[in-house]
Amino acid sequence: DVDSPFVYHFCKYIIEDDRNFYIFPLAKLFFQEAKSREEAFYAVPPTSGQRLFRAVHHFRPDKALEIGTGDGLSTIYLATAMLSGDLFSIEPNSKQAAFAKKRMEQLGLPNVEITHASPVKAVPLLLTELEPIDFVFFHQTTPGKTIEGLFDLLLPGLSTQSVLVLSGIHQTPEKRATWETLYK
Repeated sequence: DVDSPFVYHFCKYIIEDDRNFYIFPLAKLFFQEAKSREEAFYAVPPTSGQRLFRAVHHFRPDKALEIGTGDGLSTIYLATAMLSGDLFSIEPNSKQAAFAKKRMEQLGLPNVEITHASPVKAVPLLLTELEPIDFVFFHQTTPGKTIEGLFDLLLPGLSTQSVLVLSGIHQTPEKRATWETLYK
């Protein structure tokens, strides 16, 4: 009952897809581990992570950008779903960036580059390597004002087929206001 081809494919292949991909059980363990360390705020919950994985798997980006690596759980979903292509992830928190880098090395994910930097400073530099960017994921820890500023920086590097995912957009009043601003 959907007229838009994009929304139809999104519902069918991402929301309603119930396949259990190989990374899901391991990612669920990592989420439980994050909860036990009281760092669940940085970890993407399994349902959201699985939808993120399915979106990347469906759209098959060649170049993806993650703003806010957090503990690396979203990075795992993104990188394992890509099949080919490269994922660049920017994390402003040095502790989280180091933790995520170590986790990617342990998992042997070669298509991931994690940068510890301010996203506002790193994105213009990365655009020269990434353009066009096929897929952008904003982690739930990314502040609304940062999302707004990055959106303007990213626009020239996006194509008409690029997909942007904003996680936790209804998390705070600030994030809801960001969504309203971007939606217009």
